[in-house]
Amino acid sequence: MTTVLLKIESGATQSMPPEGFSSWLAFWEAQRGRRATECEAFGCDREVTEAGRVIKSGKEDGVYILPLCDRCSSQANTRIFKAWDKDLVMLNTDLEAVI
Repeated sequence: MTTVLLKIESGATQSMPPEGFSSWLAFWEAQRGRRATECEAFGCDREVTEAGRVIKSGKEDGVYILPLCDRCSSQANTRIFKAWDKDLVMLNTDLEAVI
């Protein structure tokens, strides 16, 4: 399995999830077909509170959704963290999942 270095996208807290979803977390769960229970940032085992919009550090080739705890999701551009690449849901420019 491949890991990636990520950071929270600037301004992500103001973005709304796609139509038909109450939150980014609900969107991620629908795309992955499973419930998120634990923060996906390596080294964190806190309970998931939301799904954050993240970008790959150094690449910034797209925006992805990843389940995170409140502590990890509040660190926009201040911390680079690692997660499994397979857990990312990539968004296209229309805010739809690219699977």
